Amino acid sequence: MVSTFSLITFTVCGRYFDIKTVKGWFTDLLKRDGILPVKGYDSVNLPSGLYNKVKSLVKAREDLGYRSVTEFVAEAVRKRTEEIERINSLASQLEENFSNSAAKK
Repeated sequence: MVSTFSLITFTVCGRYFDIKTVKGWFTDLLKRDGILPVKGYDSVNLPSGLYNKVKSLVKAREDLGYRSVTEFVAEAVRKRTEEIERINSLASQLEENFSNSAAKK
């Protein structure tokens, strides 16, 4: 038995496409534009002003090497996380050194 769902077609530039093909196109566009999540990614909300600022920067400064707002934000978060981890490590080392020197007195 043939599903009526698969019989729905769309005409684009004189060619016929089934619903699954058209749905795939829209899904790809929605993922590309950040409307639908991409597998292996989660999302966060940014204030519109900050998002637009980053978007403009990425567009205006191609020499920076970012292809998207996502790439920029991912690197910014990665760098800040690494910085915090380094600070935590140094703080732990200082505490340990202080404790060891106090114990020797």
